Amino acid sequence: MDLIQQLLQQNAVFTGMAGAALVGFLLVQLRSMPERLWKLFLRQFTVTLRVHNEDNAFRTFAKWLADHPSAQKTRSFSVVEWHNAQMERDEVALTPGEGYHILREGARFYVVRREIQEAQQGAAGFGRPREYLTISTLGRSRKAIQDLLDKARDAQDMTDRIPISMWMGGMNGYKMIERRRKRPLDTIYLPQALKDEVVEDIERFLAAQDEYTYKAIPWRRGYLLDGPPGTGKTSFIVALASHFNRALHIITPGRVYDDAALLQAMNETGEGFVVIEDIDAFDFSHQRTDEATPGKTMTGEKGGLTLSGLLNAIDGITSREGRVLFISSNHPDKLDAALLRPGRIDKRIFLPPAGEEEVRAMFDRFHPGADPGEFLKLLDGMLPLPASAIQSRLLEGQGVPLITSKAA
Repeated sequence: MDLIQQLLQQNAVFTGMAGAALVGFLLVQLRSMPERLWKLFLRQFTVTLRVHNEDNAFRTFAKWLADHPSAQKTRSFSVVEWHNAQMERDEVALTPGEGYHILREGARFYVVRREIQEAQQGAAGFGRPREYLTISTLGRSRKAIQDLLDKARDAQDMTDRIPISMWMGGMNGYKMIERRRKRPLDTIYLPQALKDEVVEDIERFLAAQDEYTYKAIPWRRGYLLDGPPGTGKTSFIVALASHFNRALHIITPGRVYDDAALLQAMNETGEGFVVIEDIDAFDFSHQRTDEATPGKTMTGEKGGLTLSGLLNAIDGITSREGRVLFISSNHPDKLDAALLRPGRIDKRIFLPPAGEEEVRAMFDRFHPGADPGEFLKLLDGMLPLPASAIQSRLLEGQGVPLITSKAA
């Protein structure tokens, strides 16, 4: 120690440098003190909610902000698309844009920040720009934030509808094409036992996240809906989404050009139901070994979209969890065995043509209280028939008696 003190006394330059470093360190700490105190204050005395554009709440809140009196004074705008349920058309509105905005709701003030991040390149290529809405207010209770979101939701009253989005490809991502009125399951003319079985299976899956995690099983579920054309595959999916109050994200063959786009489409769905329609219409190119026939190599002409890419998008390491996937097919015999194995397709559901029981239910929906006897005579020897064929005859008024009430 004496040696160090002696060296310091003899080396004035070193002593000066050490002193300057100490002073610099203290100045930096003093300069950052207000920022630290401010961050501590925000953590302790404010509540904050952050939503991003993949959340269903983002569009709801952005639309509510567009109509709010406090937002009319802003000079920075973005555009929000929304569905006018009364006019049955899509509309656009100006909503507060990027930056900070002050919102007054009753006696309480909120700070709303909208930020936009540029699209990043990842395993699935370039994604969409991510937008965030951050809402903060003084206090320690979450009730103030919850009340604000409840007002935003109630103002639009979309509880009787589900959003349906279509994958547009590339930087466009998903585009919401409509908010469709929820469809009751009793308007799906399939055997009741089949409908109950599927509903119960989805309920078990959605409630089993902790069990999947404990057992180290990826929390995903896949369903294949097959059957003759017109048996109601798409309608059944819409009714299931309505029952579980989930958004629908549709992926069609014409909008997916390569494996990266397919993975991106599968992963950008939030908590909604993912639907790949007419999977047998996808043109896959593959250089892989057929799992059903070892040693058999499968080839194709198109180079962008591969069967391996589809399988990885469904259950690969980069595939998101919490997803319910529906795949529809009119020709399941054309599907590769690797796609149908558990973990990718967990449940295969055959939708049969409608029999007499389903015909009676459909007739009663079209003509409550009427006797279906004449209509059933028209179909004598023709059943079972696809539900779409029966619906067409009912719309044309075939077999409808002049007196439509049994009581009459």
